Amino acid sequence: MDIETLPFQSFQSLERALRTNAPYIRVTGTHSSVYLAALACHSCLQNSHRPILFVFAHAAAEQSFQEALAFFDPTLTTHSLPAFDVSPYSHLYPNRNKIGERLFWLYRAQSARPGEIFTASVEALCQNTIPQELFLDLSFSLKVGDDLPHNFSQQLETLGYMPSPTVESYGQYAIRGGIVDIFPTSSTTGVRLELFGDTIDSMRTFDPESQRSSSTLSIVDIPPAREVLFIEDHFAEFIQRLTKNWKDRPVQDRDKQEIIHQLQRRHYFHGLEFLLPFAYEHLQQPLHFFMSSLQVFFLDPTEIKRSFDDTFSHFKSEADESQDLVI
Repeated sequence: MDIETLPFQSFQSLERALRTNAPYIRVTGTHSSVYLAALACHSCLQNSHRPILFVFAHAAAEQSFQEALAFFDPTLTTHSLPAFDVSPYSHLYPNRNKIGERLFWLYRAQSARPGEIFTASVEALCQNTIPQELFLDLSFSLKVGDDLPHNFSQQLETLGYMPSPTVESYGQYAIRGGIVDIFPTSSTTGVRLELFGDTIDSMRTFDPESQRSSSTLSIVDIPPAREVLFIEDHFAEFIQRLTKNWKDRPVQDRDKQEIIHQLQRRHYFHGLEFLLPFAYEHLQQPLHFFMSSLQVFFLDPTEIKRSFDDTFSHFKSEADESQDLVI
């Protein structure tokens, strides 16, 4: 079903088309992210019976959409899936907040509500991630009135959380006497637990910048804080897959020994995320985390296809030119 972008009439035509549950609708006449943002604020999507995903060719187009959306409706919440901000062959490592934002998106996707809006670039969607079943199995919840597990620190670190004097970003936690601060990847703020003995007496969100507590909570979900985790049932295979890959690559012995040493110590070192293909037998794409059907909008499908091809071509070229790199 084709719809031309005529003022006002296009929204009315699109609303009628959505009501017919047409499997594919093409809107012609514009590639504007502003038009798409206006559509996102329209009642025909606000009352959608499915979660909504907007896909963009590049992160820049996604950012333009987010800015336009904030103009039309500053109260509208969306969830953006970032790609890593560096290449595996750049000698750099991904920003920790980017990792946290990806996991937050995955957490929201698995419990997505009708009308909830998600956005992503094609590069971010193509980046494989932790298997969803493992993500769900490892996640746990804490409620007011629960006793804190006696091995709580170990449990958090198994999920990739790191101890820190002050909790300021995703994946950090701090235990100070009867107060536990944690920044779970299920939240956009920190969570402060106040203990009475070993029992959670109260739970509040807090601002990581000011460290001030705000609204009360009765429950908090604790999902994994990293996409690569040291899981005992998977660890031996992790090492085997990695060392097998090294046989066909000119990797320095000292680099091999250092990485194996860090892995055996279960140490989350910088760049570990780039070992994701070896960490699990099967990986999944972010789209697999949605438990229900989606309403998907592609801004400029032709450019998205071109971006998809260019992304894989670029990484293949980098890989061919960087055979001496470890990860």
